[in-house]
Amino acid sequence: MLYTGVHSFDLLRFLTGCEVTRVWCRTVRIMTRETEDNFSMTCELNNSSLVATIAGSRAMSGRVGLIDLAGARGHLLADHVHGFVHLVRGTERLALPVPFPVPTVRETLGTFARALREGTSFPITIEDGLRAVAIVDAAYRSAECGGEGEAVRGFSGGL
Repeated sequence: MLYTGVHSFDLLRFLTGCEVTRVWCRTVRIMTRETEDNFSMTCELNNSSLVATIAGSRAMSGRVGLIDLAGARGHLLADHVHGFVHLVRGTERLALPVPFPVPTVRETLGTFARALREGTSFPITIEDGLRAVAIVDAAYRSAECGGEGEAVRGFSGGL
């Protein structure tokens, strides 16, 4: 989760504008010995009208980064690794356009260097990074307890 899932956790925050307050997580080791290579996590958000599930895998010679988000106006099914998003409303499923993939590490480093040169703020804040890692921490604690719910520490409106 720390290597790949953290990106999904950050993406969930970006898509919803909400904070993850509690998680229920299970992990599995299929191909790796040192770290988990599959996880599934249900997230409680500070907007109780939304329900979110995140699943990730880096086993079987591939990767998966699923986000399943349900709310009053529809159900969003997405995979940031495979580049698809579907909006489900009732019995209708609509494929939403996804921008062409870009090399994110290169783009992030370029943005970071530009901000340093120009003295502007970074688009991804330290607080964003801390929040994503706090979700990882709660997910690991939940997995260690057999999937019991764990609060994301450090939140009550801020860090």
